[in-house]
Amino acid sequence: MKMSVPRLFPYFSILLLMGQLACSEEFQTSPPFPNGVERSQLDNNDFVYIGKEPQLLDDQPVFPFSYQVFDERFEGFLANGGERLYTIGLGESFSERIPFFDFSLQKGDTLHKYTPRKYHIIIDKRTGEGAEEIYFVLRRTRRGISDLEERQVWVISTTRGVIAIASYEIDPFIGNVTLDMIGDSEWFRDKSITRLIKYHDYTRAVYMDVDRSLMYEFNKITGIIKCRDVKEREEIHRYQFNNPELNALEEFYILPQDRGVILRTADSCYYFSETLNLDNSGACP
Repeated sequence: MKMSVPRLFPYFSILLLMGQLACSEEFQTSPPFPNGVERSQLDNNDFVYIGKEPQLLDDQPVFPFSYQVFDERFEGFLANGGERLYTIGLGESFSERIPFFDFSLQKGDTLHKYTPRKYHIIIDKRTGEGAEEIYFVLRRTRRGISDLEERQVWVISTTRGVIAIASYEIDPFIGNVTLDMIGDSEWFRDKSITRLIKYHDYTRAVYMDVDRSLMYEFNKITGIIKCRDVKEREEIHRYQFNNPELNALEEFYILPQDRGVILRTADSCYYFSETLNLDNSGACP
């Protein structure tokens, strides 16, 4: 099927913009993190390595870059574009570089979106010692229904490089966050980081009515609470909220009640019948 010229135009515009950005960058021979050590040992097995001496890849300066983090291994190069850093996998060309870090981004900005299922965003930015800025980068991958999900937060200093990493899990029933930390774990002691993780990545809560083989699920992005018959594998009831503020929820979960369920948020309770009719709402008791 051929695409019309009007539909092609946005794609050409994006490619042109990317080309202009690439041409405006001058890749440097200075290390991307001036006060960083070559090998940062995060724990007994996990490390991040960034070479101090540049090499040439397709006539552009790059630095050897590798890491072992939570059984994930990467080998390749890091390119220093001044304001933005890029990774290039071993055996790849310089043109295949992917954004790794951007010194100009602010809290809430997207660092890179590979696909709708894989993205890196800045969830926090803080001032460290001297000229140091500390960034918290959430790296999220939904690999599929049967595969494990990648959920990590990398703490990156603008002068020292990667100083801490946490792998996290979110309990889909009550929203509790569990962290597995390596490196300088003190950066994760602040509970606001857990809240930021939930703000950006806790999107759905579930409740199982085992006796009746029913699964209730609320998705804060779509604003839909629905009920599925697990045995029949079909949706039987749903309710659509008309409240965009639900997108910003950090605390929410589903509780059972006589002949229905309750969706409880940080400050409100929504009472639903068995067929997901909203019977009542207001402040929780």
